[in-house]
Amino acid sequence: MTPNFVVTDKTDYWQLMTETMPNLSNPNQLTIEGLKTGSSPESGAGFTGLIKDKNGHEFITVVNGIANYMDETKRYQESLRIVDQVLAQKQPNYIKENQTVGHLKTLTFPNTKQEHIIVKAAQTRHYWTNKGVKLAFTQPTFDSKLANIKKNQTVGYTTAALNAQYLPYAQKTEKKISLKSTSSSKPVNWFVKFWRDRTK
Repeated sequence: MTPNFVVTDKTDYWQLMTETMPNLSNPNQLTIEGLKTGSSPESGAGFTGLIKDKNGHEFITVVNGIANYMDETKRYQESLRIVDQVLAQKQPNYIKENQTVGHLKTLTFPNTKQEHIIVKAAQTRHYWTNKGVKLAFTQPTFDSKLANIKKNQTVGYTTAALNAQYLPYAQKTEKKISLKSTSSSKPVNWFVKFWRDRTK
């Protein structure tokens, strides 16, 4: 038998939050995109929020035991403060599609006419690091025996050299930065290949 529940709290928390926001300290102009409140006399005021900064970055915040469980202000303020703290200490680093990845400007394919192929990022990635830290990248992995390369073909991979762990459900492809060719190159003829091998 399913028990019956009666909802007696008809508080519009979204309206309360909207009314409260203008009175909060908000130097980074954060907005609350979504929320779930939770309160009890034992645990105090709790709040789970989806918060966005002015650059479009989204943060999930979880606070508990913030002031009296009836308080409808401090839980919001504390959530904003958490994001303010992140923004004060961390910075986003962008690798945009069609952008050069660090110092990885070309990959060498001796079996193609062009030999040195200019490569760019095949997709956009961004990473959060401590402020002042410049991203470095691992040596690329690629098949140097490729002989026929098409424009925009994925020809190699690199990764950001970070001392960090990915979320358990992250796919392998999400941990890599694909490198794509910016031009096509057909197989080299035997004479040029012979000459290249001799001059190495």
